[in-house]
Amino acid sequence: MASFDIPTIDVSPFFSSEENEEGKKKATEQMKEACVNYGFFQIANHKIPLELLSRTMDMYKTFFASSDEEKLLVPNNYFKSTQNPTETFEHFVFRLSSSVVNVCPKNPPHFKELLEEMASHFKKLGVVLEGIISECVGLPPNFLTNYKNDESRDTLIGLHYFPATENDNTGKPAHEDPGYFTVVYQDEIGGLEVHKDDQWIPIAPSKDKLVVNIGDVIQVLSNNRFRVNISYGHSTYTFFHRKSLKFHLYLQSHSTMDFSHRKSLN
Repeated sequence: MASFDIPTIDVSPFFSSEENEEGKKKATEQMKEACVNYGFFQIANHKIPLELLSRTMDMYKTFFASSDEEKLLVPNNYFKSTQNPTETFEHFVFRLSSSVVNVCPKNPPHFKELLEEMASHFKKLGVVLEGIISECVGLPPNFLTNYKNDESRDTLIGLHYFPATENDNTGKPAHEDPGYFTVVYQDEIGGLEVHKDDQWIPIAPSKDKLVVNIGDVIQVLSNNRFRVNISYGHSTYTFFHRKSLKFHLYLQSHSTMDFSHRKSLN
């Protein structure tokens, strides 16, 4: 399997109280290059506490290890796919919109409070990424943010992929992500792969970095200059349980975008 160094971008200048225009410019240029050539990248110094990421992953491990009876007590947020032997996974969906009631399990304790704290950090990161990517596309910094003020489709998802068998690979099949972009944090097992140059590229897990994959909306806004990665499936033969945390940002429902004032990407 091919080895690959995924582009890594330091986004700390966008969180600093001190002005660092040079650092912001460098990060923006690197992100634009990654979107054009790869459709995915890693971000470092994203300001989401590593301890919080660790606690969230531990909480998901406890939840997914509980009985099906317990997990099915929250049917609106929990989903399990086992019908297709090559697509066996389960996930818990936490919706970010204040108009949606998330029903969370009682075990482990403080489940909802922890996800609310995690969601608040991802929302802040999402705003930063929206601003950078808007500039990469040649649009005003607040362009993407203006089209998702209701957060009706934004989600924070905990995923559990079951181990592969000797005869069947497991995970989520190759696919594109629809909305703006998806941010992924993997556990120590890994398993995430992306498709580039007709090869499946494994993305090594990192305790302090997040993987960002751009979605269909960004590709359209860029006049197809930016690549949407066509894979993103956890598709390796991994004989271990795997967990990941995904943050999805989507276009607001029933939106009509006007980007006639978009600048050239050249």
